[in-house]
Amino acid sequence: MDKKSYVVAGAIFINALAFFLSAPIVDAAPQNIEATGEYLIGDGPDENINTAKERARTEAMRAAAEKAGVYVESYSKTKGQALTADDIRVVSAQVLSIQKEEFLPKIASDQKHIIWICTIKATVDPDNINLEKIMQDKKAVERAAALEKRILELQNENNQGELSS
Repeated sequence: MDKKSYVVAGAIFINALAFFLSAPIVDAAPQNIEATGEYLIGDGPDENINTAKERARTEAMRAAAEKAGVYVESYSKTKGQALTADDIRVVSAQVLSIQKEEFLPKIASDQKHIIWICTIKATVDPDNINLEKIMQDKKAVERAAALEKRILELQNENNQGELSS
């Protein structure tokens, strides 16, 4: 090889090295999520502090799962997985790791009721996302629900048959 060939080969090598070193490194760091839910205690007989706290927590968890869903969808697209919106809801609810929950009461604007506020701080860690296992679990639940529905249909048919006899 002559000197010119070495220079060309060296230039190609340096360009290739620069390209690979400048490529973004995919590092899926844990995502922190904060969500809030509120519940106004009404005047009904089943309204109490524990019920209000649980309903506020449910709202906060729903909001956290929605936020996690955006992250899970982005992560799954990066990994090449195809998920439906329903799948994303299932996955995002399962991968949330609750770090902290806080409950605070607040007087409502009518000065007669109390609003309970639940704030959740959670983490979504991509290292803990096992999409295949989650989807298998989801399919098993769907099969069980379909089987239960079919059993109820057969029981209804059986009961109707007994009534007509």
